[in-house]
Amino acid sequence: MLSPAQAQHATMASTLIHQSGPAAFDYIFSHHHGIPVKQFLTEQFKEHHTMFSHRQHHVYMENDRLLGTLGLSDQSTHNKTLIYNAWHIYKHYG
Repeated sequence: MLSPAQAQHATMASTLIHQSGPAAFDYIFSHHHGIPVKQFLTEQFKEHHTMFSHRQHHVYMENDRLLGTLGLSDQSTHNKTLIYNAWHIYKHYG
């Protein structure tokens, strides 16, 4: 069943988000400059105002097991999260 994501989905959702483009995530969010990317994505998924927030995602659950994530955003959402995204990236990666 597809439903709005919740903060408690963070650990599994961050793994799935990372798997959507691991080379890009590992390059942009390099552990050489900050925290490991999966830790960053997990923290961001729990947040309320970033592009990786649970508020920007739906999850696909089957038998209480998270099998997929769907990130949804439009130009308005992007504009609202831009400052928070930049601040969190700068905070962790400089």
